Amino acid sequence: MIPKERDRQRFYALDRKLLPRVLRDSGMKVTAIGNNFFLLGYPQIGLSLGFDEVADVRHPVLDSPAITRAALAYLQENRERSFFLQLHYDAPHWPYSPPPGYLPKTSGEQAAYMAGRATGSPPSPSETQARSYLAEAAYADAQIAEVLAEVERQGLGARTLVVIVGDHGEVFDVHHNHFVLALKQPTLYHHGWSAYDEILRVPMILAMPGRLPAGVTVTNQVRLFDVAPTVLESLGLWDKRAQLPSGHLQQGQSLVPLLQGVKEPLERPAFVEGQNVRALRSMGYLYLRRSDPRLKPLEAATTLFQMPEELYDLGSDPQQHRNLLLG
Repeated sequence: MIPKERDRQRFYALDRKLLPRVLRDSGMKVTAIGNNFFLLGYPQIGLSLGFDEVADVRHPVLDSPAITRAALAYLQENRERSFFLQLHYDAPHWPYSPPPGYLPKTSGEQAAYMAGRATGSPPSPSETQARSYLAEAAYADAQIAEVLAEVERQGLGARTLVVIVGDHGEVFDVHHNHFVLALKQPTLYHHGWSAYDEILRVPMILAMPGRLPAGVTVTNQVRLFDVAPTVLESLGLWDKRAQLPSGHLQQGQSLVPLLQGVKEPLERPAFVEGQNVRALRSMGYLYLRRSDPRLKPLEAATTLFQMPEELYDLGSDPQQHRNLLLG
């Protein structure tokens, strides 16, 4: 969570060709606006990733409209030049505190599904939290809609690449409700110390008129680190033969061929690393391994069990309820 100074120096010495740096070197103004302290250059916490400007907005609820206002002003001020603007909305995120007007818009059926009722489990107290989570998601959607509307008002829609991605989901399934002793944290309503599909499967939307085909749904498994080479290829900055730029971008594969209907012979395996957990999603299976396997079900606080490894068949058990390694 907080890198040591020698680790920070080692990171900088590698001179990673990260996306903001590559776009800045191509002549773009590179800016980040959002609620995410990992983007900051604080000596104790963040890493400077090559942004010309970073605006940090700190509030659990009012951060979203503040980020939107800053984004609208940025679009108005920079409409005549090329830019890369990264917006980071923290919503939806624990603690779920959506504006009251968004709660009636959420579906009780959706909330019940998230809480596990649709899979045959008993009613769960997490349904109320699920409704609040969905309301926060709707709130964030409305903020993004304002930004996209401003892109059109400024006449930028025809020449702007828009990428919308989520970084993680949250645990709502009661079957995944554990207390991680190593971290003294519950998994329910949280992320970072679990790696089930409700955490991993996040939205990814890309659009650019004239460069990316519209209305295409990609069913292949893809990864968030595929976004960087996709952006660069869409902008004509990606040399596929030389695999340039170098560094972390080599790990990803551009999604442009998939969007153009090209069939890939091999699956893209997805690796995930969190606190106390690593996971591999590949070949129809999800494998998880915990460095400290001590867990407790929250409803039985005195019961301790060990679960160092988990393996799920995603075809027959898409909810990941039957650990094949338990026999």
